[in-house]
Amino acid sequence: MSADITLEKLGDRMSEQDRETFTTAMGLVTPWLLTEYDRFALLHGDYRLDNMLFDPDRTRVSVVDWQTLGVGLPARDLAYFTATSLDSDLRASVERDLVEEYHRALLGHGIIGYDRETCWNDYRLGVLQALLISALGFAFAASTDRGDDMVLTMLRRGCRAVRELGTAELIG
Repeated sequence: MSADITLEKLGDRMSEQDRETFTTAMGLVTPWLLTEYDRFALLHGDYRLDNMLFDPDRTRVSVVDWQTLGVGLPARDLAYFTATSLDSDLRASVERDLVEEYHRALLGHGIIGYDRETCWNDYRLGVLQALLISALGFAFAASTDRGDDMVLTMLRRGCRAVRELGTAELIG
């Protein structure tokens, strides 16, 4: 439903390639949510720059807007952040290093039995969150020019990440 509303309202502002990616990806949401359901982590769910407050000394970050708190595959918040908050070229150039650092941090905090390749695949799967949350937020929120432009940017970046990371093929 949210995908249909999003396409109806914003589809003419999306590229044909992004509309196709979005439609395919949204059709995979149910199997995606059930993927590896026995491996999970606590998730913010809408982990992006707009939901982060930085102190003036840049020594702390506070994350706000916890209404989408839930559980899901580890690395999903990281994937959502990179797919929505970073320029696509920057995301592509740093994501391997970020995922490796994320994996090292998990191991450093006592996580066991979670190898780097599984973490990388969880990240690849996690970028679908960018499309799902963008569509849900857009479909059921009041429309504003700034909000519409933000959602279009998030969808464009998210669609590109889904294509480049082979997320649909990983699910299907």
